[in-house]
Amino acid sequence: QEYEWSGPGGFSSTDLAITVDVPGLYILEAISPSQCVQSDSVWIRQGVMEIKVEAGPDMLLGCGAEEMQLSGIIPEGATVAWTGPDSFFSNVLNASISSEGLYVLNVTDENGCTDSDTLEVISDLSTPDALAGSDIVLDCFSGSSVLEAHYYQNVSYEWTGPEGFVAVEPTLEVSKAGVYILTATGNNQCYGVDTVEVKACEVECEGMRVTDISLIN
Repeated sequence: QEYEWSGPGGFSSTDLAITVDVPGLYILEAISPSQCVQSDSVWIRQGVMEIKVEAGPDMLLGCGAEEMQLSGIIPEGATVAWTGPDSFFSNVLNASISSEGLYVLNVTDENGCTDSDTLEVISDLSTPDALAGSDIVLDCFSGSSVLEAHYYQNVSYEWTGPEGFVAVEPTLEVSKAGVYILTATGNNQCYGVDTVEVKACEVECEGMRVTDISLIN
């Protein structure tokens, strides 16, 4: 008994078992020694293999750096094509960018399957207000006073002052006279600066001014 396959693109084979890589209709004919012919057919359809691409979360372009790096999750061995504002194009996954706008990650895997994802780069160069308050005088009884920065959400605070003083709370108690510097930093790494002077306690005593009295045994 003989066999004959026929298929798309002029495909033919006399093997009973065949391997094909083109979708379409394949017809098998079985020919007996008496020349009787029986036939059957099978459809080979193109398989669709889904791939998953992630461009990553939206990014904030602030004061911290002039450039940022794109990233993403792609199948191993896939090719990359980033497109973006100002005719931006790159075939490097971790491409550097410096402009705000919408970026599209297009990916093609080794099987020719494609997928894409987007992320938005938002520019924010706004500077948070650093409000250290008015100059104050140390309390003559407790020897200390309170510094209180005006608090904003999503802003971090740092105080620096005399003798290497450092603190990260917006409100704090101090006991040293001098100039204190408040730095307020936003999520975009932009920052504002303000200063306040803490003055020593002064006591008026019978026409004399006594400042920073220290008792020495």
